[in-house]
Amino acid sequence: MVLIEKPVHGKLRAYGHYPLDAGSIAAVVTRLSLDLTTRKLNQPAMPLPWVLSRLPADQTDCYRRLVNEVGAPHLWWELHALGDPYAREALADEKRCVFVLWEGPIARGLTEWLRTDDHRCEVTMFGLVQQAKGSGHGKRMMRSALWAMQDAGLRLVQIETSTLDDPHALGFYQSLGFVPQSRHVEVFADPRQTGLLPKTQAPGIPLL
Repeated sequence: MVLIEKPVHGKLRAYGHYPLDAGSIAAVVTRLSLDLTTRKLNQPAMPLPWVLSRLPADQTDCYRRLVNEVGAPHLWWELHALGDPYAREALADEKRCVFVLWEGPIARGLTEWLRTDDHRCEVTMFGLVQQAKGSGHGKRMMRSALWAMQDAGLRLVQIETSTLDDPHALGFYQSLGFVPQSRHVEVFADPRQTGLLPKTQAPGIPLL
């Protein structure tokens, strides 16, 4: 996740109910990690016509469309706020890898990770479009990404998922060996109220 404003950190004072300002959203975020030194990974095969390939730096339009389509049900709003300059910088960043899952000529999913030091990386985006969910390709895509990370000499992978994501996401990551490390509550302005996203987007998340 890309942070637009400097977050305010703190602890909830006690158990109970806490009011939110109008137009705000709260999500519980779980941070997980995977130790790649405890396993030897093999590159999984993708059945044709499915192909996983790194997105070239000049494919900003494809990147933007796919991020928006994958993230639409979950209020992924950061790319809308940061715009095309961020998309160009992200694809040109040597520390960042963006892989796209293709079904023939159609982009069906993406995984993006950022190397944070010589041996660690953060998965900053991962997901499939709605039509590809339940196909088993999400697990193949993540296993391919983990293999590439290990092949690049990375030892620790970190990822976050929240209650705004697919409800199966946490169990999915755990099934691949990720272990929960911490949780926190994130509060932010509803991007549908600020004008970043259409009010009709993510109908499963209440617009209040």
